[in-house]
Amino acid sequence: MMPNNGKKTDDKASKVKAHIDPSQIKPDTKVMCAKDGQLGVVDHMQGASTVKLKKDDKGVHHFIPLGWVTRVDDTIHVDRPGDQAMREWSTEAPKA
Repeated sequence: MMPNNGKKTDDKASKVKAHIDPSQIKPDTKVMCAKDGQLGVVDHMQGASTVKLKKDDKGVHHFIPLGWVTRVDDTIHVDRPGDQAMREWSTEAPKA
């Protein structure tokens, strides 16, 4: 018998998003976009669900949700390409 009653499965839809523990996010770790370009460098965790990036070359901090992080090894990998991430990140810390 074929899995899923012979229907094709979409690999992307079948992947379960990894849960990333905030303690895995360490200062000075590079953050890479889905296309392996560097998005920034971690400043620190802002609360339990936001990653604060170090100031960019214009002197601005950016904030990304922990939910974007797909895995952590010697770098932090996010689920979206850099151009999309830069449109969606925040320059203000989320309100508590």
